Amino acid sequence: MDFSIIIPVFNRQATLLDTLRSVAEQSHRPIHLIIVDNNSTDASMDIARQFKAEHSAPDFRIDITECTTQGAAAARNAGTALVDTPWMLWFDSDDTMRPCLLEEYRNAIESAPERPDIVTVRCLRHHLDGSTSSSNICHSNWLANHIKHAILATQLFAIRHDFAIKHGGWDNGLSLWIDWEFGIRLLLANPRVIALNKILVDYYLGEATITGTDFASKADKGLTAIAKARADILNAENIPHRNRYIWLLDYVTIMLAAKCHREHNPIGLAIRNELLANSYAPWPVKLAFRYIFRHIAAGLRGGAHIADAVISLFA
Repeated sequence: MDFSIIIPVFNRQATLLDTLRSVAEQSHRPIHLIIVDNNSTDASMDIARQFKAEHSAPDFRIDITECTTQGAAAARNAGTALVDTPWMLWFDSDDTMRPCLLEEYRNAIESAPERPDIVTVRCLRHHLDGSTSSSNICHSNWLANHIKHAILATQLFAIRHDFAIKHGGWDNGLSLWIDWEFGIRLLLANPRVIALNKILVDYYLGEATITGTDFASKADKGLTAIAKARADILNAENIPHRNRYIWLLDYVTIMLAAKCHREHNPIGLAIRNELLANSYAPWPVKLAFRYIFRHIAAGLRGGAHIADAVISLFA
């Protein structure tokens, strides 16, 4: 079973080699590695070309291509266009995969009673302060859990190539929470998903990483992604409990507002007030949103659990 791995790169000379080495150390072959340069101005492509020269093999094909349209979505789509294998995954250039990642994907796919569309794994997050935390595992109501926790983060799933193409690829109009919105579209298609309760990816959070750590400076981009996700859900056919998902998007908006408020930026209160004025959620849910705003702004966890518990009473 062949896998294609797409890695967009923009000025990642400090982290790229570790990422590429983690691909080369995979216990499963064959692999088709596609490195997409997204207008790098540092030594990233020198590192990529040297890696290709040292590691190319019949069972480890390496292609290096360019995408001049700036942004992770465009670069991932450019890499996807070169995929010629049934299964594929995208990966960021500042994270690493554990040696058995592809082997675990293969085993899950081959042992499934029905052909899956997506296989997910868990990650270990490495925070700036040196602490770590692990991502969640999901076995039911994938859409609700993805809205709350972004379970289909870029690094955490393999997908059938034809299924990814059928559902539109990455949205070039977004520059934040791109994988979150894409995951919502994929899950609205009711895919067959296998969840592996195994930590197989190391995900590094930091100010210089792709994800970043601040919210206020990118709040408008987050709101754009939420608006696109809302349109995805409203336009989807045959979605039971649609209000639940819309109100969970309202929770995500409140979460974003609270994070901005915690950064002492006035945009946080503005986002919260606009959401409360325009949401058609019932008043007890809005009351819960007010509480959750204060809860998250105080640095406390569990806001998603509170929101889901209250929303479930009315949706």
